[in-house]
Amino acid sequence: MGGSGSGKTTILRLIGGQLTPQAGSITVDGANVHQLDTKALYALRRKMGMLFQHGALFTDLTVFENVAFPLREHTDLPEEMIRDLVLMKLHAVGLRNAAQLKPAEVSGGMARRVACARAIALDPQL
Repeated sequence: MGGSGSGKTTILRLIGGQLTPQAGSITVDGANVHQLDTKALYALRRKMGMLFQHGALFTDLTVFENVAFPLREHTDLPEEMIRDLVLMKLHAVGLRNAAQLKPAEVSGGMARRVACARAIALDPQL
């Protein structure tokens, strides 16, 4: 995607409204990101799946709980459906058997895949 320092993280943070552009505007899905109120910005972010360099996993939660986190926070799905979705996402990244491990118990590559599973847990549009 681009070499170190090429701006990949910066553009993601601009798109997600975490940084304000010095000039110009950032338009996502027809909306100027930096003119959105907090509620609209959160709604836009729910449509996005972002995977940053340091996966930002919750160290006190299991792999399963890390992937379940956005589903529990942003949906009203029953726990049985959340369980099925989490296991499906973990299977997609080859980590179904690691569900009960803590992030400290998995390799760096596995932790990246956990972060990927969490990023796609809500089936984001972007």
